[in-house]
Amino acid sequence: MSEPVDFRELFGRLGWRPRMFLPDDRFNTAAGFVEGCNVATGGVLLRGFSEWVSVRILGHATNFHWSAVIAAQYRPDGVDASWDGSSAPALFHKQSFDELIAQLDAFLEHTEDGREL
Repeated sequence: MSEPVDFRELFGRLGWRPRMFLPDDRFNTAAGFVEGCNVATGGVLLRGFSEWVSVRILGHATNFHWSAVIAAQYRPDGVDASWDGSSAPALFHKQSFDELIAQLDAFLEHTEDGREL
């Protein structure tokens, strides 16, 4: 039997050395990695994360995916459902990535069990 994964530690390492885990520096790639971790836990890891991020960043709930809420802060024209981030400048990806890591850390610190799965 394998040991449980400490996702807070994993995402901290992702923030420290992203290229150990990801093939590029795009925010969408990091968001995909995080979603993959969520899928691997059957959705338990990020349960409540979208609401958490929406309230912390926007001040209210929204139907947008957490990645769009995080990304919208760093886009002057915001983000709509069709936006994919592929044409965004490197600074956007860096800022959004750093915000993602910060939000994950705060969320996982806040959860009762720390989401060690």
